[in-house]
Amino acid sequence: MRGVPALLGLLVALPLIAGAPLAAAAQKGSGSGSGTVADTKARPLPTAVSALTAEDIAAGIEAVCAAAHAKLPAARVLLFGILPRRDEKPPRPVITDRVNALLKDRMNGAAWLNYVDIGDQFRLADGSVNKSLFSDGVHVNARGYELLAARIQAEIATK
Repeated sequence: MRGVPALLGLLVALPLIAGAPLAAAAQKGSGSGSGTVADTKARPLPTAVSALTAEDIAAGIEAVCAAAHAKLPAARVLLFGILPRRDEKPPRPVITDRVNALLKDRMNGAAWLNYVDIGDQFRLADGSVNKSLFSDGVHVNARGYELLAARIQAEIATK
């Protein structure tokens, strides 16, 4: 269980250990631009958050993970997919599913990273969001955190 606070501390500290603002670091890019975690090369950020595409969001998450790996190369990163939101309206938001699919495709090959998508555990059998696991439109409640903690513990135990 000692690893969980360290992991959570790392996630909170990522902007700090990245050294420079992530947007600036991401704009520098590296490698050939293949779009994988081994070659994170993000585009300049759009001026409005609403203009972000699934590709922009996935590239930003990749850049954060790559920056953490560059600073702490011996560390293992456990990355969870984006969870559904309680205020989702049917049909499911395409952007969340697209970001999670991109992350799975691009990041699962990194030896230092394990990508896990548990979004379905926060949905009912019909695919709608299980509102009983959220305290507001976005944040999980105590029961939601129990589900997350159980999966974190299981992932740490198997690695």
